[in-house]
Amino acid sequence: MELNEFLRKKASSVERMRLSFRGLQFLYNLIVIPLRALSFIATGVLFIITLFIIIPFGFWGFGCLILYFILTAIPKPRNVYESRIKDKIIPTIIEKTDPNLKYYPYHINYETIKKSGLFNKSFFATYISLTGDDLIQGKVDGVDVEFGEICFKKEYVNWFKTILLILFALILIPIIIIAQLFGGEGSGNIDELPIGLVKETKIFYQGMYMSADFHKHFSGQVLLMPKNLENINDKLDDYFFGTTFKKITVENPLINQAYNVLGTNEQTAFYVLSPAIIQAIEHLHQQEKKWPVVSFQNGTIFLTVPNSRNYFAANLKKKVKDETYFTRYIDELHSLKKMVKDFNLDTRIWTKS
Repeated sequence: MELNEFLRKKASSVERMRLSFRGLQFLYNLIVIPLRALSFIATGVLFIITLFIIIPFGFWGFGCLILYFILTAIPKPRNVYESRIKDKIIPTIIEKTDPNLKYYPYHINYETIKKSGLFNKSFFATYISLTGDDLIQGKVDGVDVEFGEICFKKEYVNWFKTILLILFALILIPIIIIAQLFGGEGSGNIDELPIGLVKETKIFYQGMYMSADFHKHFSGQVLLMPKNLENINDKLDDYFFGTTFKKITVENPLINQAYNVLGTNEQTAFYVLSPAIIQAIEHLHQQEKKWPVVSFQNGTIFLTVPNSRNYFAANLKKKVKDETYFTRYIDELHSLKKMVKDFNLDTRIWTKS
């Protein structure tokens, strides 16, 4: 009742805020985005002209570059709107729905991710960037839990852009040579051509994660790695550089088909992979339509479901009519809590000695 009253009062003010940000988003799309594109194109054209003609086009190009960076620094109004919702509304919703949980927008607990044991596998160990969002910490039925969103990035070679760059350089080389013959010094330099591999940083894994106390201390690690996530490079890395894991076959044929079940020793694997745990993993797969990555290490269960879903996003286009607008945030929280219950972690079957 207290939560409904709070949301009812907030609904009208959030709707006014939404309308103001929607107007700002319209102006952003109308003015900022086209100007940013034009300044970027103009920068490239002017700098290319400067390579061959000794006139002050470079100063104009530098000015366009500054304008481009200024326009890029302007935040999107829809992102600002979402940050206001996450900063001012969702923490209160979480607290009033379950006082045992705390919500931290735009946060990630790197220590939890490091202790998960994911980095013992080449698939995750080769990341170059790790970010996170929507951190929730606390207790669910007496179980220490943590939820959040994670995003891993790797560096890839963009072969299409690399080939285009090489072709562009091959076109420029004779032009520069001719310019040097007839224009003398300052007419371009072949050594300054941008020839090389074009690398880009891309997301290779993102999803929701849950970390919870397993209520039982055990040595070693057990990792369930979905077979569809690993590629040949990851397998070669494990083969040539070594791994502490050994492949284990469990009694469930569906799990063996979907996963590479890995462990530091078989005894620990059969100990933690009880029928109830395996049933919970299968149930989670049925709900999410994807197999989670599951790790058991140092008395903790850590799992992550691959998806690009933003669990606590705010839609600038959706009208805030009344308190029912905020219902989905409550539903998201209940779905996260349900995972703990599905894994029976609150029954204390695994009571620590």
